[in-house]
Formats: sequence, structure tokens, C-alpha cells
Amino acid sequence: MSDDEDLEWEEWMQMTDAQHDAILAREIAVYNRWFDALGPLGQYRHMRSSALRTIAESRARLQNPDWRYRCLDGISRDVIARARLRLLKLRAWRAMGVYPGQA
Repeated sequence: MSDDEDLEWEEWMQMTDAQHDAILAREIAVYNRWFDALGPLGQYRHMRSSALRTIAESRARLQNPDWRYRCLDGISRDVIARARLRLLKLRAWRAMGVYPGQA
């Protein structure tokens, strides 16, 4: 970690839970406004690239012989399975116009 990150961490740790919640709520609102401003195709592309990135990172972690935390391999496999299911739901959403489970 850099000195700036250390300083930010120290500031974060000195905040109260209410301050943490306020910061998180503000950041989530900014993200939601950005995401809602995307069209359906933009939302699809963003969610698809996120799922694909998750799968790639988890697979790389599983294939890395230097990965020290073998106890987390099962979690990585679960992450891949959930991301693949998310991709399947995205395909259905793109084909039918309704995200599965939200009709």
C-alpha cells in the first residue's frame, strides 16, 4: 500500500458507522445514476463484461500454481458458477427483454 492509501485507511478507521453508511450510500447512488443513464444495450454490455472479468480472474487464480490460499478454491469455483448463471440470465434478458426473476 502507498502512503496515500495508508492515510485514507486511517481516516476510514476513525469514522463512525453512520459516516461509513453515508459514504457508501452516496457512492451507490452515484453508481446507480450512472447505470440507469445507460441504455439497455449499455447495461447489458456492462454486466456482461463484469461477469466475464469475474470468470477470467477466478480461473486465473485457480490455475496459478503460486496461489497460496488453496482453501479458497471452492469459493472461486462457486464464483465462476454464479457468474456463468448470470451470463445465462443476461442472454435471456437480451433475447426476451425481461431479466429472469424480475417479471
